[in-house]
Amino acid sequence: MKKFEIFKNKQGDHILNEIKILNLIDHPFAVKFEGFSQDPRFVYLGLELINGGELFTYLRSISKFSLDQAR
Repeated sequence: MKKFEIFKNKQGDHILNEIKILNLIDHPFAVKFEGFSQDPRFVYLGLELINGGELFTYLRSISKFSLDQAR
C-alpha cells in the first residue's frame, strides 16, 4: 500500500487496526498473517500464499456459486 495514499485518505488508523486484527486471527479458514514491513514509500503486509488467486475475483467471474460449490 502506498503511504502517500494512506495518509491522503486518512486511513492510518484503519491500517493499524487491520494489522492488529490480522495478528489475532488464528483459524484454518482464514489466511494467516505473517507480519508487515515498510520502506519510505510503501507498507507491506505479509500474508500466507494461497494458490489460485482471490476467491472474490473468481466469484465475480462466475456471478454466483452453484449449490454444490457452496457446500
